[in-house]
Amino acid sequence: MNTNANGLTIADVMRDSVKTITSTTTLPEFEQRLLADGVSGYPVVDLGVLVGIVTTTDLVRMNADRRLVSKTR
Repeated sequence: MNTNANGLTIADVMRDSVKTITSTTTLPEFEQRLLADGVSGYPVVDLGVLVGIVTTTDLVRMNADRRLVSKTR
């Protein structure tokens, strides 16, 4: 690893063993895996192709949007 912080690259800090989920993973399963794996998000991979990324921020945003919609009804 490069010890000079100014010269660090993504390759110096990235993980090369990445856990993924699929687009059919349920939200409860996503939440359980976040807690179990101690990560903040996952690449979403279907049939070996990266189709997106989902993070805890996406989960918080979705829950906030749901609360806003329910208040307007």
